[in-house]
Amino acid sequence: AASGSEDGSIIFWNLQKKSASLIVPGGGDSVCALQFAPNGDSIFAAFADGTLKQMAVQTGQVLRVLEVGSRM
Repeated sequence: AASGSEDGSIIFWNLQKKSASLIVPGGGDSVCALQFAPNGDSIFAAFADGTLKQMAVQTGQVLRVLEVGSRM
């Protein structure tokens, strides 16, 4: 599971331990939506500034950045 915040942080959760397994610091713009890739290895995060980032679930490393539109 994952959640996003207004400061742009993304938190990956370990549901069995009921705790955060990884916190990826934000860049300032709110996270508007999150979607895991079908294989579960990465997650797509949509930000209020129109940016879409693909990140590795295990490390939080940004794999790809797309500018998809204007501010939401």
